Amino acid sequence: MEFKLLFHFLCFLYLLLPISGATREQADGNPDRGALVSFKRGLQNPHFLSSWNQKIHFCKWDGVTCRLGRVTSLSLPSRSLTGSLSPSLSSLLNLTLLDMSSNSFFGQIPTELAELTLLETLKLGSNSFTGNIPPELGSLNTLRTLELSTNALTGTVPTKLGQLTQLQFLDLANNFLSGSLPSTLFENLQSLTSLDISNNSFSGNIPPEIGELKNLTALYIGINQFTGKIPPEIGKLSLLENFFSPSCSITGPLPEQLSNLKSLTKLDLSYNPLKCSIPKSIGKLQNLTILNLVYTELNGSIPAELGNCRNLMMLMLSFNSLSGSLPEELSTFGYIPPEYGQSGRSTTKGDVFSFGVILLELVTGKEPTGPEFKEIEGGNLVGWVTKKIKKGQAADVLDPVVMSVDSKQMMLQVLSIAAVCLAENPANRPTMLQVLKLLKGIHKE
Repeated sequence: MEFKLLFHFLCFLYLLLPISGATREQADGNPDRGALVSFKRGLQNPHFLSSWNQKIHFCKWDGVTCRLGRVTSLSLPSRSLTGSLSPSLSSLLNLTLLDMSSNSFFGQIPTELAELTLLETLKLGSNSFTGNIPPELGSLNTLRTLELSTNALTGTVPTKLGQLTQLQFLDLANNFLSGSLPSTLFENLQSLTSLDISNNSFSGNIPPEIGELKNLTALYIGINQFTGKIPPEIGKLSLLENFFSPSCSITGPLPEQLSNLKSLTKLDLSYNPLKCSIPKSIGKLQNLTILNLVYTELNGSIPAELGNCRNLMMLMLSFNSLSGSLPEELSTFGYIPPEYGQSGRSTTKGDVFSFGVILLELVTGKEPTGPEFKEIEGGNLVGWVTKKIKKGQAADVLDPVVMSVDSKQMMLQVLSIAAVCLAENPANRPTMLQVLKLLKGIHKE
């Protein structure tokens, strides 16, 4: 009887073996797992993905997120991975996020990525990709973020990217892209909130159609070869907060419509041959905190209306041909050098002072002005830090949120550089080039 039971038990195990083997084979044959394995094999340093092995289920591999056994996210930023990006990733049909940023991938961006029809986020920035931007990416109609910055991409921007109606974030900065921007590119990108095409070789006029991007909050188009003027349509961007367009070869006069940008906080038009005066309407930009018009060949007098920019913290007007004095109101603001209230002159040493306050803000985590400084001489961050340093309490001003044992010494070095920038006598302040050298010299001790 016992033998008979044992016999039946062995037969039962025998019947299970092919089932178990089939299950194992099915797991190994999972298309998502196969795609990941092919991706790893295409790397020049596959050992950097040591957790990607047979002992661990592929859904638990580093950077992999699954749902119901299918890969939905592959996030491997800053892993020092090297090689070409395998087209096999196109088999991850449930993928919604692909982040390979800050690695050393090279070669062309695979056109097969356009087969990832559920993709919402594609981040390939800070690599060494070459060639053109695949126009096929324009078929990813669920894409919300496209980040291809800091590569070596060439050619023009495909007009098909204008089909990405759900796109909110587009970053093509720091490449070798050229040509003019097609007007049709912006007609359907109504969801776009941030556009960065800076540091390329784009030419032609700034497309007025950018003014139709009603949800845009950040516009970075600097360091290009644009010509002509800022289109007045830019004034229709009622939600725009940051407008950076330095070194674009754009000319003046500045359109009066810029005063309609009620949400604007940062405006940088430096290093452009504007050759015009500062419009009085700039005083309507009540939320402006940073205004950089360095090296713009400005002329005429500084408008008194500039004093209406009550939130202005950093003002840079040096290397121009402006006359007159700065409004007295500006001398009470946190980033504005004290001598501006005395002489009314904008100088390069004044710009150094403003930069010093920014450094203070970074290491202290505090705003340049506020009620907490009410009892301090000067009533601002500079006065508070100066008092602490004189008492030998420099470490007390450092932001505890970001300070650690390793970073404390570095933060103190930045603080000392800031203190030099904030010297009361402008003649005792360093040049910006000297400040840059000091910052580069900072190291952990």
